[in-house]
Amino acid sequence: MDRDLVATPPLAPTTPTANLHDLMMAQVRDLYAAEKDTVQVLTELARAASNPQLAYLFRLHGSETREHILRLKRVLDGQETRPTPLRNRGKRGLLEDCIELASDQTLEPSVRDAALIAVAQHLEHDEIASYESVCTWAGVLGLHDMAGQLALSMADERRAESRLKRLGESMQARSQRIHTTT
Repeated sequence: MDRDLVATPPLAPTTPTANLHDLMMAQVRDLYAAEKDTVQVLTELARAASNPQLAYLFRLHGSETREHILRLKRVLDGQETRPTPLRNRGKRGLLEDCIELASDQTLEPSVRDAALIAVAQHLEHDEIASYESVCTWAGVLGLHDMAGQLALSMADERRAESRLKRLGESMQARSQRIHTTT
């Protein structure tokens, strides 16, 4: 994996937003940059997962994320806005946490899988919140086609988080059954 994500340059000074449209487009640019980085991170998480179902979920969501990138690019192009590098420190930190956990060989595989699920859920929650905001703002601004496109990605993010939650619960229940029978 390209480690550029971890070695990103310092944040550039942000330009004040003049209105809701500017704020929305700044968030869409951040989402675009974050989703591009997320594809790389999901590949690392899939490699690090010891549970085949978990690895599959990461690969599946990587495929969905590629669709999100295409949708976001269409949104940016439709608003005549250029993508920018990821400026959001919180998202960058979440992505770095994912990479760090994926490369931590000191954890027992099932414990690492649990940690990977937790950090991936954290990432999903952040993306869901971002998509909710831009969908709402697009609707308020009367940009209903844009809101519809963004809502498709938001629904994917919610499904991905739900799948991770169900798998995590299943893995935990299986682990408890094993420990109570031994």
